Amino acid sequence: MLTHDHHSALVAVDRATMLCNNSALVLGFDALTRCLCGDYDKAIAHAEKAMRLSPLEPLIYHAAFALASACLLTGRDDDAATYARKAVDDNPNFALAYCVLAIALARLGRGAEAGQAIARLIAIAPRFRLGTLRRIRFADAARLQTDLDLLRAAGLPD
Repeated sequence: MLTHDHHSALVAVDRATMLCNNSALVLGFDALTRCLCGDYDKAIAHAEKAMRLSPLEPLIYHAAFALASACLLTGRDDDAATYARKAVDDNPNFALAYCVLAIALARLGRGAEAGQAIARLIAIAPRFRLGTLRRIRFADAARLQTDLDLLRAAGLPD
């Protein structure tokens, strides 16, 4: 639903949060969905709430990743790097978190660190490519084109 119909995805997460508004897991996935659909303010609020409610939840890295992504897409690059690092720390095998970390670091002028993040990404997911990211239908996909160039410069293959 996320990749084909953003409106229906938002309806579904609205329903889920209405039923379970104090579940860190529901709020974390809600935040991810909202981030993909372009509802960044609510994504940030729900991710932050999820992380406050259950900081030790094993799947809380989803909320941290959603928060990192929403911060990145709203120009809060320092925060994006901080939360992407948390997502990586909580799940070192979560490839997308390395992408957000690398973009945030590159935007901050820390190219060497961005390259290290991409090297770790390639180590855990050798087949991950820029094309993998292009297949994700972000609401603001056009805004991400420059960021794909940053990932390429950091060493992520096409």
